[in-house]
Amino acid sequence: MNIAILGAGTGGLTAALALHQAGFNVEVYERHKAHNERGAGIVLWPNANFVLSKLGLIGQVAQVSGQIKAMKRLSHMGEKLGTVEVTKLNALMKFPSYSILRKDLQDILASRVTELGITVNFQHRVTQITENPENKAIVIFENGNQITPDIVIGFDGRMNSISRLYVNNDNTPVYQSFINWVGIFKGDNKLKRDSSLYLREPEYNDTKL
Repeated sequence: MNIAILGAGTGGLTAALALHQAGFNVEVYERHKAHNERGAGIVLWPNANFVLSKLGLIGQVAQVSGQIKAMKRLSHMGEKLGTVEVTKLNALMKFPSYSILRKDLQDILASRVTELGITVNFQHRVTQITENPENKAIVIFENGNQITPDIVIGFDGRMNSISRLYVNNDNTPVYQSFINWVGIFKGDNKLKRDSSLYLREPEYNDTKL
């Protein structure tokens, strides 16, 4: 069975590894000309690390990650809004939680994909998904190429997903009444590997973005 995965981000590469491990023939199609290294830090919760362990990658992830003990939310005035005791969650799930740069996770996944010989076709931007008379999906790319795999799995982003448009007839983002600010900072002092992650509520006004 031939499976096409649209998008070579962390989700697409993880799916490719899992399906390859299960014996499927997998190819990945990515719109950029190389692996995208954009993004900041992310938290890998116990369920994610369970999957990474099954893929044989948990050791590599642990080497470049921080281990979170708690997540604390503060208002912009320093008022405590709540705490998640991550160590209790880890004990319940029997797997750790790690904080990691998206770039580092992407590099680990991409290296494993290359090692296993899974093909990643870069510069393949999807423009349309349609069907042939046998009701098999046809994926059409901006560069003129077309594919007709047995299964198409979409990991082609949140903002302009052609696969979501094909399934739902709509891919318009829906505002969920909150905004996230994400960034990376550099400092002279090394952070502790075992530390709490503090989330501070930003100051804002009533202006709608």
